[in-house]
Amino acid sequence: MKKLLLMIAVLLISGATMAQGSKGKVPKSFLAFHGGPSIPVGDFGRSSLSNDKSGFAKTGFTMNLNYGYNFTKKVGLTGAAYYNRFNLKKGVLLHELPGANVDHWQFYGLNVGPMLNLELSNKVVLDMRVMGGLANA
Repeated sequence: MKKLLLMIAVLLISGATMAQGSKGKVPKSFLAFHGGPSIPVGDFGRSSLSNDKSGFAKTGFTMNLNYGYNFTKKVGLTGAAYYNRFNLKKGVLLHELPGANVDHWQFYGLNVGPMLNLELSNKVVLDMRVMGGLANA
């Protein structure tokens, strides 16, 4: 449970550094790309046939594209497109289930929603988002 709560906190709290723009102003719009490794945790990364929740997932990758447009200094609209992929530990599955047709895990989606900007100082702006959309796993 602690791992799940920590993972949720890390996913909900993120930061961005703006390299361009006017000093002390919230940018009118922004585009951000995030990418990197995606590590399976818990049952998703386990490879035990005795556990019916095992996911047999290997370390994969994630890509995320975010765009935001500020209508005013405090209110804006944001959108995100994302893709994650994990390969499988096929050797374990094929050893126990010869001839099984297995593939990779993946999920992707699009989200959009309003964004509220809170200026904490001249150099720090916090944005909070409520987003909804479509996803496929």
